[in-house]
Amino acid sequence: MDALEGSFHENNNILKATHGVVTLILKEQEDLKVEVIESKRECRERFNQLELLIRQCLPRQ
Repeated sequence: MDALEGSFHENNNILKATHGVVTLILKEQEDLKVEVIESKRECRERFNQLELLIRQCLPRQ
């Protein structure tokens, strides 16, 4: 019985460690997603500003 109990305890420790690693990976992915979304928003704003400047420089028809 002790060997079986030891195996369950070891499996529990492995599951806890695996859960910790997966949680860390998911957090990093979420952080990266937030960064990408923010970068995309900034690029869109810059593009809109450039488009406005170009339109201001073009002769009006």
